[in-house]
Amino acid sequence: MLGLIAQANGLLTVDAFSGEIQSRLSPTLLDLGIALAAGVVATYAKVTLGP
Repeated sequence: MLGLIAQANGLLTVDAFSGEIQSRLSPTLLDLGIALAAGVVATYAKVTLGP
């Protein structure tokens, strides 16, 4: 929320971000695949191992 306020007031610009942060702002299909795989593994571990 504070980031949106800072951006609206011109205190935060996208040019100030490094390349690593900028790449995290635009995820790819590879990132989606990794997130889905992590969710499947976590769900399997939760169901198999129990509480």
